[in-house]
Amino acid sequence: MKTLHIERFKCFHCIDIPLNQLTMFVGANGYGKSSSIQSILLLKKAIKSSSGKIYLDDVFGQNLGTYNCVCNKTEESNEFSISINTDKNQHEDGVIFKGESDKESDEPSFVMKVFNNGNADFDERLYYLSAERIGPRISQPLVHLSYRNVGTMGQHTAQVIESFPITRKLDEKRCFPDSKNKRLQAQVNEWLGSIFPGVKIKAKKSLETLTAQILIDNDFSTENFATNIGFGISYALPVIVTCLIAKEKSFIVI
Repeated sequence: MKTLHIERFKCFHCIDIPLNQLTMFVGANGYGKSSSIQSILLLKKAIKSSSGKIYLDDVFGQNLGTYNCVCNKTEESNEFSISINTDKNQHEDGVIFKGESDKESDEPSFVMKVFNNGNADFDERLYYLSAERIGPRISQPLVHLSYRNVGTMGQHTAQVIESFPITRKLDEKRCFPDSKNKRLQAQVNEWLGSIFPGVKIKAKKSLETLTAQILIDNDFSTENFATNIGFGISYALPVIVTCLIAKEKSFIVI
């Protein structure tokens, strides 16, 4: 088991949050659920940074404001720290964040310096799906992906399904019980069908328009594999795909 350690960040003075194979945050508004997730995203962004600083106005689509907004107000400090510890209480990935005012400007500072003590591969070991997703789309643009992921809003889901190597079989432990076909699209349909009975999808891409599509088939449609997938499927599909493709020993934050 690992532990998320947070000091002086937003509502947290000092806290250790145990991270099990499945960790659920439940509580009223203002109790730190979103702040906990934001701390992990900041850690990911800081470790990925090559400049030694990060900008709080764009943390995976979220504007966290200035460093005065994220430092705990009960502390007379412009620093906070975030780390993920191992069972032996060692910092596996940890970063100290320090805000510094621009003395020559009256503008609020969105910049924080980072003192990086994390592993570079943490960036590819964390998959994040925002609560705000793109919803149904007729097509999604093809983009370069530094590693295989559906995007924070699910915007690369069609591309990931379509481009997944047809010869690659998925981890047996993640496959639908008693299913024979271990390839990605087949497994997506197995799990999707358990949530939406009778529903199947397929992905295709066009190199002429540089787009990818999710097409849907169900027991009620008169047309095989139409483009109108609906909100429920568009929100569930990125979760299913991410859980099937994520690297072993990685973090999935939803």
